[in-house]
Amino acid sequence: MEQKYQIGAISGNIMWDIEKIKKDISQYVIKEYNAFELFKENPFYGSEQYAMDTDISVPLIVVELKKGKEKLIDGNHRLFKANKLV
Repeated sequence: MEQKYQIGAISGNIMWDIEKIKKDISQYVIKEYNAFELFKENPFYGSEQYAMDTDISVPLIVVELKKGKEKLIDGNHRLFKANKLV
């Protein structure tokens, strides 16, 4: 399944290929986050039932849009579940 994440801006669009990122994760910086803090910054609008069936061992993908501004682009359901299980 092709999975992409896109953000639109006045100057154009930014698109990430989630599947490509997951296949070659070794080329990216791995950073740990406080799950509760990350959850506060990323509201959840998905299916709670689906979220509780996800595998929270799969890493989340967070991108830095600019210095000090990060965005969760993959893993909202896993983040929701992790916070529910705490």
